[in-house]
Amino acid sequence: MTSPSTCPCACRPLALTALEPVPAVASPEVAKLFLPDLVSPAESNAGAEPRRTVSLDQLSRSLFAHVPVVDEESVLTELCMTRLKRDGAAAPAASSIASKDVHVYDLKRGTIEGTGAEALLVLYSRYPPQNMNGGPLMAEWRVALLDADYDVLADAFFMTRIPYVATWDTTDTALRLENGRVVAHVVYAQACLAAKTAQSFSVPIGVSLAPACVVPGIVTHAGSLGS
Repeated sequence: MTSPSTCPCACRPLALTALEPVPAVASPEVAKLFLPDLVSPAESNAGAEPRRTVSLDQLSRSLFAHVPVVDEESVLTELCMTRLKRDGAAAPAASSIASKDVHVYDLKRGTIEGTGAEALLVLYSRYPPQNMNGGPLMAEWRVALLDADYDVLADAFFMTRIPYVATWDTTDTALRLENGRVVAHVVYAQACLAAKTAQSFSVPIGVSLAPACVVPGIVTHAGSLGS
């Protein structure tokens, strides 16, 4: 495994031309670490090019060898899978799972403008699900950059801080492409698709492959009790 870059000063983020879901397969044990909609159904994955199908078993081995998960007990926790009503589409039906094992919340393949080079971007946590909602005033989220061989090229974290004491029962998460830049979104709410009493966070993520790095920008917080 290559050594990930740790020098933000050397990073000159480049624009992306695409940020897309990827076909991915996983063993049952490893699949528990990922939100279920990140794992492709066998029938839809049958025609995918092998080199473009991501092995979540290999990805998790590399990712969590680099940043080990925190070994803490967790209770079943509700996690939203609506991808924050992505792309302005009509609101989907509320979709969620109850899990105490999920650590990976989004996985996308990005294409770097001007080079055509591709890299995997992963939004994840080293903490168990109950630490990522269930009312945390502060939580650590991480974004990793991996190459086609599943080597972790770079990894960085950002923090969300809720300034209101309340019961936050669910999270919704996404990596999106906005104006050529990756943006990580995290929403804490009292129910999936809740329009009120939600806490929304977004942070732009600078990405480069030469040198390889990911650099979180300023974390923007929107939303308040009763908003």
